[in-house]
Amino acid sequence: MKNETPTVTYRKDYTPTEYLISKVDITFELDATATKVTARSKLMRNSAFQNPVGTLVLDGNDLKLLSVSVDGESLEESQYTVSEQGLELSDLPESFALEIVTEINPTENTSCMGLYKSGSTYCTQMEAEGFRRVTYFLDRPDVLSVYTTTIIANGSEFPILLSNGNRISSERIEDGRTKVVWNDPFPKPCYLFALVAGDLGKVVDSFTTKSGREIALEIYVDKGNEARCAHAMDSLKRSMRWDEEVFGLEYDLDIFMLVAVDTFNFGAMENKGLNIFNSLYVLADPDIATDRDYLAIEGVVAHEYFHNWTGNRVTCRDWFQLTLKEGLTVFRDQEFSGDMNSRPVQRIMDVKTLRERQFPEDSGPNAHPIRPESFIEIDNFYTPTIYEKGAEVIRMIHTLIGAEKFRRGIDTYFELFDGQAVTTDDFVHAMSKASGYDFSKFLHWYSQAGTPHVVIQGEYDAGSKRYKLEVRQELPETPDGAEKLPYEFPLALGLISEDGRELSFVHDGVEESSAKLIVSDAVQSFTLENVAEKPIPSLFRHFSAPITFDFEYSDSDLITLLKSDTDPFNRFDSSQRLAMRYLLRFVEDLRNSREVELPAELHVAYRGLISEKSWRADPALVAEALIVPTESAIIESLPIAYIQEVCEARKLFRESVAKGLQGELLPLYEVLKRETSGEYKPTSEAMAARKLKNAVLGYLSLIDSEQVESQFYDANNMTDQFSAFVLLCKRPELERAEYVNHFYNQWKAHSRVIDKWLAAQASSPAECTLDVVQALEAHEAFSEKNPNRVRSLYGAFGSNFLNFHRKDGAGYKFLAGKVIRIDSLNPKLGAGLAKLFARYRKLPQESKELMGAELGRILSTEGLSKGTYEIVSKTLGK
Repeated sequence: MKNETPTVTYRKDYTPTEYLISKVDITFELDATATKVTARSKLMRNSAFQNPVGTLVLDGNDLKLLSVSVDGESLEESQYTVSEQGLELSDLPESFALEIVTEINPTENTSCMGLYKSGSTYCTQMEAEGFRRVTYFLDRPDVLSVYTTTIIANGSEFPILLSNGNRISSERIEDGRTKVVWNDPFPKPCYLFALVAGDLGKVVDSFTTKSGREIALEIYVDKGNEARCAHAMDSLKRSMRWDEEVFGLEYDLDIFMLVAVDTFNFGAMENKGLNIFNSLYVLADPDIATDRDYLAIEGVVAHEYFHNWTGNRVTCRDWFQLTLKEGLTVFRDQEFSGDMNSRPVQRIMDVKTLRERQFPEDSGPNAHPIRPESFIEIDNFYTPTIYEKGAEVIRMIHTLIGAEKFRRGIDTYFELFDGQAVTTDDFVHAMSKASGYDFSKFLHWYSQAGTPHVVIQGEYDAGSKRYKLEVRQELPETPDGAEKLPYEFPLALGLISEDGRELSFVHDGVEESSAKLIVSDAVQSFTLENVAEKPIPSLFRHFSAPITFDFEYSDSDLITLLKSDTDPFNRFDSSQRLAMRYLLRFVEDLRNSREVELPAELHVAYRGLISEKSWRADPALVAEALIVPTESAIIESLPIAYIQEVCEARKLFRESVAKGLQGELLPLYEVLKRETSGEYKPTSEAMAARKLKNAVLGYLSLIDSEQVESQFYDANNMTDQFSAFVLLCKRPELERAEYVNHFYNQWKAHSRVIDKWLAAQASSPAECTLDVVQALEAHEAFSEKNPNRVRSLYGAFGSNFLNFHRKDGAGYKFLAGKVIRIDSLNPKLGAGLAKLFARYRKLPQESKELMGAELGRILSTEGLSKGTYEIVSKTLGK
């Protein structure tokens, strides 16, 4: 853009296209700087289009047009119009054949959209609007076509030539070139098109479906990495089996391929039959991958595979419906991971992600509903709201109607809409039809932005043995200024006695120990009968709705829930509420120059948490409960983001816990060290023990460094070594230099580990961090053209509250310059970095002025992309 205000696209303006494309034969003659693309398409008038005029407007960006022909006749330049946005043809018949020949330059394509080169490998990324960088086309998700793809390339340089569907033929042709033809029999939108060409290593396996079909499984990676694909392949096979068993969904092609590349804007992409992955989410062995990496690979592989049905077989009518596929598929991958590992811990991790990433978005300048009403750049809406909050909305549907009816609803969804591009309303309709549930009030979750806040009051009548709960919804203002209507959501609860017993009660005439209340009004009351004594309510068990809530718990109430609640999530949540209560007091005390101190009863609570009886029962849950709420979570609980005080409060809180539990922490660490000293295993049990060990090590590092240094040098796996390295990076630059150099020299040949090396240094709270980050820009390991490197260095620095929000504004100035620079190379990545300024309006006035000046500098940059423009202008409130 040339600094004019870009066009806004509105959901209400959706109209079908005048023409549909039933079939596409597309040929790529690969060349590093001049790839020739010939697209032959069959078009027909769309019966859903009103008042046809015979005009076709095709999207296109950064293309060199070589020729256009209709029904075999070449068009003169006077017979079409080419603009920066695309190609327009007029006076067209009801059906015709269209051939367009274009030339593109994959080497100069640093946006990582369309066809580009990742090292020596050609690959594609078409979602959301990348196909228009390959040829002129109706680049929108409601145009579904059958594709036949021909790839022609130098056979010795590119022995692997892949595309969607099944391989039809492969032959050697003139000049040492190879020609491979692929056909995908399932109509798909162009965003699911994929192509890969390179000299890659290959790992093969197979899977037998429930109907007895043999599916070939292939993973392609850089040569030398084949041995690191076992976990990804195992995750794929388990995903395929799980989808058959849980949802009755069987894979539909003869082959499923997965390709890992280093340069990729996303985590992965679900292209039909040919998933392309950031290698971060494929390669794993104990040396280079942490436990978190193993879990992420399992989850991402499952997510992309599950898209074969929820996203590919049924896709989005338009991009406003993005959560139709993403929210549903995130829910599915969360359920899969819960079945494969510890379901309670998986739920805790999913909610932590929501609270850390989506809640701040919901309360910030970029808040939007899970089904947005407008956008300037669709790439900006691949957000935690669409994904994680969207998954929570699906989970509420599952909770409201139950697992059996939800499965019936999924069956109905595919019976009604298989092979179509549909809307979120269509999905909810299928659920309603299958269950009989009226979702009319529930639909507010799709159309309203912001996180609802719920205030709950409890009143116990000892005489009647009744416990009454009053639930009041408080709906926050959001940037769209829209009036908010009450939400409908499930409130799962139980009752706990003051001495930790679970109390039974009667609800709707049934005696039970847990209940599901349906809240749908702004103010609503519920009465539970036959409650033997005054209870402590365990509210929103399993995190049954994506809300925040207030209830007047005493410290002793929270300690009782922490010790005795039968719901694992609420045991964890009680630890977080208890810690947050004191963290907020610490912030206030620091602002008023008062002494800060944790009370003895809190040390007693933590001591009970790490007792052998407690941690033996569930070490992963105890580890999560020990982790103090992050700076981000604390800031979300404050009206003004006093960054320095928040960081200091969290540091002092952790130091107080460490000193108070010093006598218990070291023996516990030694026990866990012995129990995890054997061969590395990525099992749930082993991961849980390592998680607790490293949580304890984090506290020990505040009072004694010996264990950290020893673990760093002696670790036999990346989980333990990197955990220690992160702690060592918190030291001043000179004190940590030995460890930084040792880690780099040990792992410099492994790209994924060097991403971690950069991120650990950029995340350090040490005063030298900005200087270190600037020095790392010149390091041989860093490249501004590699999205993983950019996220590891600049993204980690922007998430480093203490250093990004330096009082002198140097952090803002530095990152603003990087946004401008990266935006010129990779607009999607630049817009992502710009989101790190999202807390602008919540800052104290002095910091707000410093950040505002840098945001103004970004916005005034000539040629700023429309995606970054949208993020920054919303942040500034323009």
